[in-house]
Amino acid sequence: MGALERLTIHWSGFENPVGYLYPRGVNLYFEYDTGWKEGGYPAVSLSLPVSGLQEDEFQRRANKFFANLVFEGFLLRDMVLGGKKKVEGVTYDLLKRYGQECAGALIILPDGEKFCGEYGPDSYVDITDEMETLLEWVVQNLSTLMAEVKRRGFKIGQSLAGAQDKMAVELVGERVRLPLEGSGAPTNCILKSGNELWPFLVHNEFLCLVLGSRMGHRTPRARILSFGGHNLLAVERYDRPRRDGHLIRWHQEDFCQAAGLAGQQKFESANGLGIRACLELLKSSKEYEKDRCRFIDLLLFNFLIGNNDAHGKNFSFLYVPGTGPVLAPFYDLVSYMSYQFSSTSLAMRYGKAWDMGNISIDDWRLLATDVDMSSKELAKNMRDIVGSFRESDGLEGITIEHQEKFPEAANFYAQVEEGIGTRLIRMEKVVKSLLKDGWPPKY
Repeated sequence: MGALERLTIHWSGFENPVGYLYPRGVNLYFEYDTGWKEGGYPAVSLSLPVSGLQEDEFQRRANKFFANLVFEGFLLRDMVLGGKKKVEGVTYDLLKRYGQECAGALIILPDGEKFCGEYGPDSYVDITDEMETLLEWVVQNLSTLMAEVKRRGFKIGQSLAGAQDKMAVELVGERVRLPLEGSGAPTNCILKSGNELWPFLVHNEFLCLVLGSRMGHRTPRARILSFGGHNLLAVERYDRPRRDGHLIRWHQEDFCQAAGLAGQQKFESANGLGIRACLELLKSSKEYEKDRCRFIDLLLFNFLIGNNDAHGKNFSFLYVPGTGPVLAPFYDLVSYMSYQFSSTSLAMRYGKAWDMGNISIDDWRLLATDVDMSSKELAKNMRDIVGSFRESDGLEGITIEHQEKFPEAANFYAQVEEGIGTRLIRMEKVVKSLLKDGWPPKY
């Protein structure tokens, strides 16, 4: 009888394989390698301890963890899987074909293929000169970056979670390079394309990321690249730091993975994580007090910019070598409330409120309780957010610079500014009500 088909999982930086994945019908079966278990190596997830978890529960969580590494959205999966209409049981096939470069430090390869940790300039193929025609095809055919690159014969060894069209590349200046299949070469940047359903999505996310950075929050660096009139958002990967001139992989997992939840449970309304559950999960951080404050600031910043889509996959742990899991930089920051047609429903409740446009004073008080704060403490944090926005000159410098470069986005920038201005006033009123000590505060 032949050997069972399986995938070998490696953790960049360790010689011993982490473990193995086997297909089991529409499910997966995961086991840690004996050497990994006996060597005292770390678990791949907070939800998947190396030992001590009942087997059925372990496999249930493992299936959800690995499914969270692959593409979301029927369109993207259909394109990648050659037009399959059913997506059940495709996680193994996707990881087999595209698991060489995932989020975090895991490298997933067919059994027998060796992972080579060494790479150089010859490990990549430059596709810069094809980007304009590639993006034109994507727009005309309602296709995706990944599907079009694959259609053109390039071998793609990467898998990124999320429904938005994106592709991991090595960006050198403005040259776009793809890792060659089997090279083991990491990427340093994620390119995100626009979306007809969400006009100026690239400019929107760029604006929010830069604003977050200027206000003192940890956000990945980003810039907008243009190819023949088509704009892409280039976001630097925080899980790929450069050391001694080389990119290295740091492990990460999103909160759904860490909690043992499926990607379909990313919204609280789908039996997913709420704010209180996220805070409990954060207690696994090696910098809990700092990360608790960062998490609360992120909740307030998301309200300020009008990001009501902050769900369980938009928060992550980053496993810093020598430290352990800490809250990752803020990412996927988008002002969805700036679109008049957008739903105002919250991915996670603020207090009892499911609607970002209708959060009452009592809801803010309940939110304070959820994050283990008094109402006055939350008000002071909110006051600091308002103050840092004003001290950073808000959006003025960012929008003036980019309205000159992207005049077609000027009206949208104005919509974002107007919405933030409205929510800023609401935050000032909330602070005044919660503090009951007068307004404005002294900065």
